[in-house]
Amino acid sequence: MIGIEMTLQELLELPVSVDLVTAGRAFGLGRTRSFELAQAGEFPCKVLKVGIKYRVPRSALFEALGFDPAAAVSGRAGDKGDGARPSAGPADHRASRRHRGSTRARADLGDDAAAAVG
Repeated sequence: MIGIEMTLQELLELPVSVDLVTAGRAFGLGRTRSFELAQAGEFPCKVLKVGIKYRVPRSALFEALGFDPAAAVSGRAGDKGDGARPSAGPADHRASRRHRGSTRARADLGDDAAAAVG
């Protein structure tokens, strides 16, 4: 099973544009919440609607996360300089996920994974 959040390596390997579910994972959002936010025009970064599908440009995703891929490759990921996963910044949408059943999701992950998630 694929976890909700993405690792630094997964972010670096993203193609030029990604589907909405993949972009949502970068923010710690599940599939349903990602689509709800996109349909309401409140997704944390730029979303393109191509026909009936949603696409998110990698550059928009990195910008919203405050993520500089060049710094990550050289070992200075995010603003922390410790190689940690970049934060979503002041508009951290993980809070909305916490409100919508994350306790259940954490219980399914086990103690080590739950501690890493939040």
